[in-house]
Amino acid sequence: MAAGAEFGQGEGGRDLPLDPFEVVDGADHVAERVGRKHVEMRLRPDPLAQPGNERAGARQDDAIHAHIGRLRQEIVDGADDLAHQHDQLFVDERRRRRAFGRVRRSHALDGFRLLVGDRQAGGYRVEQQARPSTALAHLAAWGLYPPYREKTRAGLEVLDREGHPLYATRYPEQVYDRFDAVPPLLINTLLFIENRELLDAGPYRNPVVDWRRLAKAVGVETIGRFRGERHSIGASTLPTQLEKMRHSAEGRTRAPGDKLRQMISASLRAYQGGATTRATRRQIVVDYLDSLPLAAAPGHGEVHGLGDGLRIWYGADFLQANALLSTKPVVADAARARVFKRALSLVLAARRPYYYLVENPRALEEFTDGYLRVLARGGVIDARLRDAALAERLELRRGGTAPPVAFVERKGANLVRARLTSMLSVPALYDLDRLDLTARSTLDAPSQDAVARLLRSLREPATLERLGLVGEKLLGGGDPARVLYSVTLYERGQGQNRVRIQTDNLDQPLDINGGARIDLGSTAKLRTLISYLEAIAALHDRYARLEPAALAKASVHARDRLGEWAVQYLTSARGTDRTLQAMLEASLDRRYSASPAETFFTGGGLHTFGNFDREDDAKILTIREAFQNSVNLVFIRLMRDLVTHHLYGSSGSPGFSRTRASDPSCARTRLRAPTRTPRPVESRNSTPDRSSTRSTWPSATSSTTRSRSWGAV
Repeated sequence: MAAGAEFGQGEGGRDLPLDPFEVVDGADHVAERVGRKHVEMRLRPDPLAQPGNERAGARQDDAIHAHIGRLRQEIVDGADDLAHQHDQLFVDERRRRRAFGRVRRSHALDGFRLLVGDRQAGGYRVEQQARPSTALAHLAAWGLYPPYREKTRAGLEVLDREGHPLYATRYPEQVYDRFDAVPPLLINTLLFIENRELLDAGPYRNPVVDWRRLAKAVGVETIGRFRGERHSIGASTLPTQLEKMRHSAEGRTRAPGDKLRQMISASLRAYQGGATTRATRRQIVVDYLDSLPLAAAPGHGEVHGLGDGLRIWYGADFLQANALLSTKPVVADAARARVFKRALSLVLAARRPYYYLVENPRALEEFTDGYLRVLARGGVIDARLRDAALAERLELRRGGTAPPVAFVERKGANLVRARLTSMLSVPALYDLDRLDLTARSTLDAPSQDAVARLLRSLREPATLERLGLVGEKLLGGGDPARVLYSVTLYERGQGQNRVRIQTDNLDQPLDINGGARIDLGSTAKLRTLISYLEAIAALHDRYARLEPAALAKASVHARDRLGEWAVQYLTSARGTDRTLQAMLEASLDRRYSASPAETFFTGGGLHTFGNFDREDDAKILTIREAFQNSVNLVFIRLMRDLVTHHLYGSSGSPGFSRTRASDPSCARTRLRAPTRTPRPVESRNSTPDRSSTRSTWPSATSSTTRSRSWGAV
């Protein structure tokens, strides 16, 4: 049964507004046979989870502080202390954190309880989940590791709206999918070194305990303690080593109690499928080879499994290596000997990965050569293979070479990944990619790819010519590859907006749509207009309720032109003209000069601005007309009025108290539009989206008199 968590879906399957991503845990199978109960777990937005809603609080209190450390990822590994109730399972967080082994830590989503709590606080609820049976809860309470079918691979998969893949990772990338795929030479070598009796005859044999090795190890340890010496030999079988790598703290056995826990847990897991263990023992070989901890390599990160180890540490092709190891040539084969020695070195390096692969590769060479001789004496390999392998040298690569990434092709997937790191509180994309997780997004992959290809094609001059984008006031003779384009497309639905396309043509990890601060150009006119209408609405709220007598006595600073206009309008308005809608409409008919023949003081000094269309320079336009025609100077003057309104618009404004009422310059004045035609201005370059500027810094003798714009009302 599939298990997972869904984010971004409301009742009836509708997406929440501006929350377009749905997250579904995934991989091939869930914990199989978790006791007798196995229920799917999902997270969905809770329609009752609103502030002040007691039912929402009660539902959130029922959340599981779970022994489940991965929804269908994996059950939390190795919880030491559980208190089971009939439908809840609580885990001691401190001890649970210790329970992650070297391998499992890279697969599990640590702190899943916090994830569920965060999602519930955001209005989500636990809809379905896997719950352990009573028997499984008792095993965990006794300190044993829960017996279930564990996976050796994890990875993130991002799907589009139709379920088509946008992005997929698998760690380890290269594994043995079945026992028959493992070369017999490699199986015999592994068993000779680690567990010689694992595949011996006997369908009911417990693969966990090798009684002869265990008795010898106990005897050596006991004698050593009596003599005051520290001598020990290993007695761990492959199943107990797997338990150690997956569940023991830092992948180490620190006390006899740890070893006993590993053996009992591995025995329960071995008989999980029934009394016969032959298939389980064969699978143990596969799982061990696919789970080998092999340190970490620059450019890749943690390395697990023989397949990835051969590729990353030696640059060997996994398929070719298996083909060479599966053959038995008549004569000595240097390539086969080289691959065998490399594979043997990785099996041995798993005992001390960092030491052998990073700190002291020379020690690994000597260790491997010693075992080549032992294997030959034991009859596992012949003398020809031994001699040929001894002649080869191990040359470890100091860093993995990551394949080149086309960032343009991953824009949509990276959008989802960035969102997931925030939603799941994952520290980095590296950690996210190693979760066993499937995320279903609202992006449309075919449309996303088509738009991305179009944006990339705009770097070619021939494409620009064909599309008619070259000419006056369009793209000129510059380098088209230096122009960046970005597209974001939402599909509006009932109560939600779904992201369908988000991409750009920057072949870098940066997402232009979500991660860049862009000069909006003429789009700033919309922001200015919104700020202006908000200011008018606030003035209406302040003055519209006043009686005419009180309105006539309203104190408005002489420099607050918006406040002065609002009082004028409401004083002269009658009936329905005093409504907010009527006042907003009238405010759009206020007129400003479009003349560029004025210098404006800004934070960067004195600036002059130009219009895109020079025919607008001699006009006096309403705000409505200026917005329709994107006239720069009208909005420059409107922004100045907005600034002075915020400075002098009320008695608590920053500039109001600094100006005395007796100051003659603060007397109310009304300006009339000049009857003369504005003087012509010198030619200047201008662009559609950015006003061209000419800057000068005022000198010590420059005039400080505030200039008034023509036609300002």
